[in-house]
Amino acid sequence: MVPTFVNVNNNNICVGQVIQYSTQSGYYNYSWNIPGTLNVDYKIVSGGIGSTDNQVTLQWLSSGNKTVSVNYADVNGFTGTLAAVVTNTVNGLPSGTIVAPQGTILCSGTNLPLSVSGGVSYAWQLNGVGISGGTNGQLSANTVGTYSVLITDANGCSNNAGNTVTLTGISAPVASYTVNSYCVNQPLQVSNTSQTTNSGMVSYTWSDNLGNTSSSSVPSFSYSQPGNVQLQLTVTPQLCPQLANSVTQSITIASPQAGLRMSPVNVIMGNNTTLNARQISGVINYSWVPSTGLSNGSVSNPTVNINQEQLYYINMTTSSGCVTTDTLLVRVFAGWDIFVPNVFSPNGDGVNDILNVNLVGVKSLHYFRIYNRWSKKVFETSNAGTGWDGKVNGVLQPMATYVWVAEGVDNNGNIVHKEGTVTLLR
Repeated sequence: MVPTFVNVNNNNICVGQVIQYSTQSGYYNYSWNIPGTLNVDYKIVSGGIGSTDNQVTLQWLSSGNKTVSVNYADVNGFTGTLAAVVTNTVNGLPSGTIVAPQGTILCSGTNLPLSVSGGVSYAWQLNGVGISGGTNGQLSANTVGTYSVLITDANGCSNNAGNTVTLTGISAPVASYTVNSYCVNQPLQVSNTSQTTNSGMVSYTWSDNLGNTSSSSVPSFSYSQPGNVQLQLTVTPQLCPQLANSVTQSITIASPQAGLRMSPVNVIMGNNTTLNARQISGVINYSWVPSTGLSNGSVSNPTVNINQEQLYYINMTTSSGCVTTDTLLVRVFAGWDIFVPNVFSPNGDGVNDILNVNLVGVKSLHYFRIYNRWSKKVFETSNAGTGWDGKVNGVLQPMATYVWVAEGVDNNGNIVHKEGTVTLLR
């Protein structure tokens, strides 16, 4: 009896598919005849080597008509070739390429089309997981990740597309900024705090209601007048401009208070004396220049200890960034005393118009009196901050030499009495 092939599937064989060929057992010296080149056209998975192997399992690596036969010997030693050979048609695998006609940048809230051809049915996957309903050659993708597709042709053969497509997402930015300094005639100090982590490359557009514009990450706008300014920042993703986001703030441009020449402070040589800057609302930083003889040049009330007269510039910076600069003259004396200038000129020019008493180490003033040449009292005060303007009952007094008398109490509780003369000039 001649052996025959049994249970061989002749239909829908695809490249890469594993097929088992079997004959009846009971014969000897089986020698299989397989067309093509081993490991090029086919691969032997199992069997087909030993003389008693009546089975061989093949994986076809190339397409075409494949005729398989076997040589054998029967119990009598007769050899021959199987009379009924088996011929299979091995179908090639489908091929295709995923196309992304609108690119691979997925703007938040949108879809991108993907397409493939070369088969009759398709199975799309996202990051290796099947997509529900993804069985057509076209897919509307709305999620970032890597897309692949399995293509199946009319022969039932399946193969992955020759490429994958990875979609990169662009999210809408969040425009945000803070203004740290907003004083007239100074550039705005702005911190751009926009959130752009997932927005790719972005562009910035600054604009205000006065027509100023800038494309820098921070603007350098400055304003010559105080008042309200509407400042807008727009952040635009360069790959998805439709996701632009804007924010507008109302900024009140401030102006600094005018600087003053403060009343001189008299100190005793070698003694510590506390100085006080002017109290201005919103000051966040003090800077005394120079800092010579000061305990701390960055506070409002440093202690001074100097041996010679010093003029200090007091720079006071407010939260708006505005700077007010006052001047303070510190005069140095050898000991505690009461001093009065020997000349003043109340002519309305703003210089030496007021005659003041100066206290050095004197904690309180009992009186400061001024007499004319006829010993008539023309002025009196117990307030060291109040001086004589050269008038009596609103009438300017004549140029002459006047006598002054002052008395107070020093820091040790001792009475200090002083007197002298002063000349009134025009």
